[in-house]
Amino acid sequence: MGLKKIVLNIILSFVNIFVSLVPIKKNQIAFVSLEDNVLRDDFLDIYNHLDTSHYSIKKVLIHYDKKSVWNDFLYLLNCIKQIIVINTSHIVLINDNNYVVSHYKRQGVKVIEVWHAAGAIKKFGNAIKRQYPINNYDYVIANSDYWVEPYSLAFSVDKNNVLVTGMPRVDHLFDETYKEEAKKNFYLKYPKLKNKKILLYAPTFRGNIYKGFKAVDFDSKKLMSLLDEDTVLLYKYH
Repeated sequence: MGLKKIVLNIILSFVNIFVSLVPIKKNQIAFVSLEDNVLRDDFLDIYNHLDTSHYSIKKVLIHYDKKSVWNDFLYLLNCIKQIIVINTSHIVLINDNNYVVSHYKRQGVKVIEVWHAAGAIKKFGNAIKRQYPINNYDYVIANSDYWVEPYSLAFSVDKNNVLVTGMPRVDHLFDETYKEEAKKNFYLKYPKLKNKKILLYAPTFRGNIYKGFKAVDFDSKKLMSLLDEDTVLLYKYH
C-alpha cells in the first residue's frame, strides 16, 4: 500500500467515526461517480424518472485523473464527501468501482451498481488483478441472463442479486422519436456524411485511473485504403 493510500485511509477512518453517529436518511438517494462532473447516460435517465419531491437526491461527482497532483487532492476531498453522503443515504447508485463502498460502507446502506458498460466484453472488477478487492455491493443491474455470472464474479455479488432489468440507456434504442432526433442532430453536425456508409470503431481503454489509460494501436489509414469512397470511418476512443 502506497503512502497516499495510507494517508487516505487514516483520514477516511477518522471521518467515518463521526459519520457513523449520524442516522441513515431513509428517503435519501445518492449518485456517486468518478466518470463525470455531471449526471450522464444511465444516471441521468434514472434521475429524470425519480420523484424528487419524495426523495432527497445527493450527487458526488468528479472526473478523476490520476496524472494530476491537483486532481489527487480533489479526489481526497471527494472521498471525504463520498463517505459522508454514502453512509447517510439509504440507496447509493454507482457506475464504476468504488473504494469507499468497498472499505467503509455501513450496515443499512444499499448499493446498486449501474455498470457503465452494456455487458462484460472484457474482464474487470475482481476478475482481474486489482489494488483492492471489490466488496459491499448489494445489487447489480444487467441487460441479460448472459451477464449474470461475470457480473457476480466481478462485483462479489450473489447471482440472485444481479438483476436483469436492462440498462436505462438501452431504452433509447426502442424510442423511434429519440432515434430520429439523434439522427437529425448527427447530420446537422456532420452534413458531409449524409448518404454515406458509416463504420464506427469505438475501442475501450486499457489500464485504470491509477496507472493511466492507453488505446490499442490501430492503423486507420490501412483500413481506409480498403474502403470505397462512399464509406467513412468514425473513430471514438472511450
